[in-house]
Amino acid sequence: IIFTSDNGGNMYNDVDGTTPTSNAPLRGGKATLFEGGTRVPGVIVWPGIAAAGSRSDAIVQSEDYYPTLLDGLGLNPAPDQQFDGISILPALRGDELTRDAVFQYFPHNPGVPDWLPPAVSVHRGDWKLIRIFHGGENGAHRHLLFNLRDDLGEKHDLAAREPEWVRELDSLISQFLSDTKAVVPVPNPAFDPAKYRPELEGKQKPANKPAAGKPAKDDGDPALQGWKARNCAAAVNEGIVTVTGLNNTSFLGFAAGRHSGPSTLKLRVKASGGTSHVDWLPGGAQGQSNSVPFTFPKGEWAEIAIEIPATGPLGIVRIYLPQQAEPVEIDWIEITSTTAKPTRTEF
Repeated sequence: IIFTSDNGGNMYNDVDGTTPTSNAPLRGGKATLFEGGTRVPGVIVWPGIAAAGSRSDAIVQSEDYYPTLLDGLGLNPAPDQQFDGISILPALRGDELTRDAVFQYFPHNPGVPDWLPPAVSVHRGDWKLIRIFHGGENGAHRHLLFNLRDDLGEKHDLAAREPEWVRELDSLISQFLSDTKAVVPVPNPAFDPAKYRPELEGKQKPANKPAAGKPAKDDGDPALQGWKARNCAAAVNEGIVTVTGLNNTSFLGFAAGRHSGPSTLKLRVKASGGTSHVDWLPGGAQGQSNSVPFTFPKGEWAEIAIEIPATGPLGIVRIYLPQQAEPVEIDWIEITSTTAKPTRTEF
């Protein structure tokens, strides 16, 4: 019997205002190269091989199970068959497992918490190196280095302090990619470093929006004073906007007029919590959107402020609302900048 998982716990869905699992003290979760995404339970029951109640600190991967089962059952592999893993039978029997390093390759960047650009990692002993493809200056690779014995939560990047370890481990990565004939990311000739915002790495991205259907009517509800509810329903009663029918595309939109440059959006809100984002579209509803994440507080009324790092006109501002069964209530919304008087909507 083998009990394990192909990835760490899900940290990107929202259940009652929080994540459905916790990988503490590990960083990240499913779809990341941090330990929260790759370090999982491994429980093996094998009478006659593994002693009951025994433990091992050996690092193993799912690629090891096939050669291990063949080895333990005394079966021969197919002629000329190559393995990505090794037999871990020595570790199961309580002996030392000899291996140089293990690798994880994840050339994707799904918008989950603690996401990274396309990357590959290597573990050797206590050390772990992550290579972020072409994420450095002038298209060079960028590296994150951690000592997992001292820093299992991967909070302290030692790459600048330990260049020798970076070079040694990165050479292992290069050999691994060559040996496996991996298809690797190439530099994007259209990439503009001036427009890239590295501070958003690791911040959860909004889910992909479905293809647009028929254009929404633009008349709006006069009681919303210019704000328009899309993919949801909004009603004003006694100075409070109640928004219902929420899904992951629900938002309140507003034409921000003369507001330009770094701005602040504030609102007084009551919700059941959850992560979301504010978008601004300088070119209007059909233009490119920019996004900044924020978190709705859970429970009682609260005032929140979202900094919008715009470099030009805000255009249209959209407050995306968390997907939840309960309504979201809003008392007022205010937009401030240095280019126009504050725009405050008291419902």
